[in-house]
Amino acid sequence: MGEEGPSPVSRPKTGEDVVYIFIDTIPDVGFRKGLPVSANYMIEVKGRHSEVLSSTYYEWIGAAAADWKWAVLGSVDVGLETAKMEVGITWEEIEVDPENDRFNVYFFTTDWMMKEGDYSDLEGMIEGPTRAYIGDGSIRGYDLKYHGQYDVYFEESTKSVMFETKDGFYLAWDLPGELGWTDENSESVSIASLGQNGLEIHTSRAIWPDIYSGVSVSVEYLFDGNLLKENIVLEEKLPGSEKESLEYLMLTMPLDYSEDLQILANGIEEDNDVITSKPLDFYHESDCVFSVDAPIAIDAEGDTIECEYVFTKGETERLSLRCPSDWLATASYPVKIDPTLVYYTLETDDYVSHNDNFGIDVEIGDFNGDGYADVLSGAPNNGQDNNYGGRAYIFFGPITGNTVPADVILGFSTSNFENYGSTVGVGDFNNDGCDDAIVAGVNVDVCIKYGSSSLSGTYNTPDVTVSEVESLTSFGRSLAAGNFNGDGNDDLVIGAPDHDPPENGKVYIYYYDSVDWGDTVIDSPPDDTLESLDDTQVGAQFGYSITIGNFYNGSYDDITVGEPFYTSGGTMIGRVNLFNGTALDDNGATPDIPSNYIDGPQGGPGGTDQFGYSLDAGDFNPDTDNDYDDLVVGEPNNDEDAADAGRAYVFLCDDDSRGWLTDNTFPNDIPNPEGGSGGGDQFGYAVGAGGVYDDGGEDFFIGAPFSDNNGAQNGAVYIYYCDGSDTIPTTYTNSQNGTSGGESLGWSVSGGRYVNDTVFNVAAGAPFWDDNSPSRTDAGRVWTMQVPEFSSRDIPMLVIAVALFTIVYRKRRRAIKS
Repeated sequence: MGEEGPSPVSRPKTGEDVVYIFIDTIPDVGFRKGLPVSANYMIEVKGRHSEVLSSTYYEWIGAAAADWKWAVLGSVDVGLETAKMEVGITWEEIEVDPENDRFNVYFFTTDWMMKEGDYSDLEGMIEGPTRAYIGDGSIRGYDLKYHGQYDVYFEESTKSVMFETKDGFYLAWDLPGELGWTDENSESVSIASLGQNGLEIHTSRAIWPDIYSGVSVSVEYLFDGNLLKENIVLEEKLPGSEKESLEYLMLTMPLDYSEDLQILANGIEEDNDVITSKPLDFYHESDCVFSVDAPIAIDAEGDTIECEYVFTKGETERLSLRCPSDWLATASYPVKIDPTLVYYTLETDDYVSHNDNFGIDVEIGDFNGDGYADVLSGAPNNGQDNNYGGRAYIFFGPITGNTVPADVILGFSTSNFENYGSTVGVGDFNNDGCDDAIVAGVNVDVCIKYGSSSLSGTYNTPDVTVSEVESLTSFGRSLAAGNFNGDGNDDLVIGAPDHDPPENGKVYIYYYDSVDWGDTVIDSPPDDTLESLDDTQVGAQFGYSITIGNFYNGSYDDITVGEPFYTSGGTMIGRVNLFNGTALDDNGATPDIPSNYIDGPQGGPGGTDQFGYSLDAGDFNPDTDNDYDDLVVGEPNNDEDAADAGRAYVFLCDDDSRGWLTDNTFPNDIPNPEGGSGGGDQFGYAVGAGGVYDDGGEDFFIGAPFSDNNGAQNGAVYIYYCDGSDTIPTTYTNSQNGTSGGESLGWSVSGGRYVNDTVFNVAAGAPFWDDNSPSRTDAGRVWTMQVPEFSSRDIPMLVIAVALFTIVYRKRRRAIKS
């Protein structure tokens, strides 16, 4: 026997654990002594040795000031688990301020070692471990509240903003009182002081326009859901930026945050300062509550520079944002200093001449299994191997800067004009935890390269080649992977929209088999074939787009196939087709037909809307206890707002195993955000889906590659936040415009977050970007946009006895007489 450990400390048989929960439903009316709220209800729970001894709730009442006291209203129901207590109350009648439909809660807990007498008059409680929830207008006189996953408060007179979690943790700062330079001796040179312009409130943003005296500088906040994005906009060059003696533009903000949070600033310490270009993290115990990304500056041409934070410790903590003056002296204005949103561009230096069109198709995957999102993109006109043979490239995550060169090069062409990289896809076929890269060209075989932890360098031979079924059918125009036989391995889906009879299209399914796929060349017939209901229609292009989802909530994945050139009544309206994965007959000789379909709305006057040109699947309404995937469909040539302005649609799945709604109504119509001025944008040319805002649900994003928002056909990408309900947003939460002439940002889009990612990654192709150094027309690039700005991490309640607090109530409004 080993040595005995120390004897356990004997616990006295007397003493109680106590939880006080104070509730404020009517501002400024109620008990306040030592509290940040005016509580008019209190719940007291006492226990010992994991047993509840008493549970009582009270109301603060009295006929006169001298008579105010806590009056017993009754007992409460308490459910107790390990480190978790749930309190449930039903109030038939509760006074709630008519202007404030929320109540504020303050927790106070103490363990058995505290004397009961300390609490008889409720004194001294502020010294104990507490959690506070601060509600509308009850702290620091904030003028505006924006309610979302986090609450955002603005206070106009002192120009301050507060960002608060549902658990009461807050992070607040004031706008910099002055704009100024620092010189080579670290001395400050003032430029302008904070002015008096008022706060302008818009639907999804707040802005202080021209807020500094004598210079054109505005501060804007964009918010929706759990998103808060701050931009300091320098409309023109600031005085003194050309002086060589000046080093940094310095913006200093007084910083305030919950006293039980600790700030983690990794950087260089100088006196009381920490200088860092890394994110600032605010922790409660072991949990990160807020994460503020490192600041960058972006000019009008899309050039970026990393800026720095200077965190100053002391009685009043300050956060300064500083940017190099030499960069600001040569930048193109306006310049946005953005301490939260980060985006990066990926380029290749693997070229022969012009027109590579890198970014023509992009996918997110984890190809080396390290838990970070990687980016796969094709360059179909690259001539490194053969004339227009094409290549594909993988950039390993996390993406932390503008990246050249790629980590992996896939060069599979064997002759000229094969255009490999025209389409790329992702799947895990051998089920090893590393995603595999699928690369297709134009009328050639489809190639697969298995991912692995050792993946690196250039590969000219694929691990698996799937032979083209018939020539000149656009075999590989669309690619997807899903599990259709329940074996845990992904299976391969390939679209051939130009299949004869002329251009009606076919889709082929290849089930993964370790023996057959081990031969490296699959030249046998496909395991299954999908075709349109109207298979004789010329030019419908069935198989032009494909997405995989669980639309029937069955044991296998389901397939949706786009048929964007489908014609009805002489009008090219488009169609999407649904195939139930459970019903696939695994018989390539007898093609399967759709179990469901939706025709385009025929709403545009142009008659070539191309409904189904792009597709993706995601669960956009998880709060409805519905585990079915939903569908987002692009229609880039829709003319309802303007010629080829484009539209998109979201179709929610029923919970009765019918798949997405089939009554040919379009309740979730996503118009081009630019409306009538968006003519020619082709909004919906590409669509994607994924959990952008890390709240348990999925969101969607839409490309408009010919948008003129920031220059002719520079393109744009729009991100839409879904709140988990059946209400689908029609207004975007965030967007990014292309910055270089005619680069067509949004030609392709993809997104993903893996286990080690702290942000969601949206990749968007801009295949017509011109590389000016060296001079290469249409070289192409890929943007990676990382959102959200403040990471929405789960915050477990770790207070001694309280982990979950739930109140079920009915509210009775006060009668308002006119």
